[in-house]
Amino acid sequence: MNQKIIVTSIIIFLSISAMCQFNKPMGFEIKYGANYDILDSKTVKYISNSYGFNSGYYFYIKDFFIGSSLTTTNTHFTDSLKIKNIIHLPKEKLGLDKSTLITAGYKFYLSENNISIDPYLGWLKTRFVSTEGEKVTYDSKKGVCLGFSINKYFQTKSEFFQYFIFFNNRINYSGLSRINDNLGNLIYSFEIGAGFDLGKNRR
Repeated sequence: MNQKIIVTSIIIFLSISAMCQFNKPMGFEIKYGANYDILDSKTVKYISNSYGFNSGYYFYIKDFFIGSSLTTTNTHFTDSLKIKNIIHLPKEKLGLDKSTLITAGYKFYLSENNISIDPYLGWLKTRFVSTEGEKVTYDSKKGVCLGFSINKYFQTKSEFFQYFIFFNNRINYSGLSRINDNLGNLIYSFEIGAGFDLGKNRR
């Protein structure tokens, strides 16, 4: 395990070193934030709106970026729902996770304010886990998301590091109806948080 950590650290260090030498802005962007999900009218009859945490990891070249994110939220059933051969009861605790396996987008900068508006499109996988009694996981298999993030950047003395705060909102086509016909497919998510860039600054 220690060897894997050492090797991973060396790879990251060498990657950042190479990016700092590249003549075009490129690097890593890392985000952490709080998340709130608003479920569509069909789904919210059986599962409550939920809150939790989000993390995202992105690679950028100039104003284009690609990456992935994970959102985990805590919720519960609001009505009885039978899935396969299991009946889930009201108030039964539930974890709702959304994994954006790949996200691609573009940054539009308002340079005078150090603000960027980042529209993006992603390939999504949604699952929920019943955490009471025997642990059961249900997977939607696939879905898509569409959204945009507003980032406020703060300059530092380093050319290769800066931090920012962000507000992100997106529509998720979750595919939960594949798990049960009574569930809908749309989840609106918004997130607030902070992050930082490692690499040559883009401004």
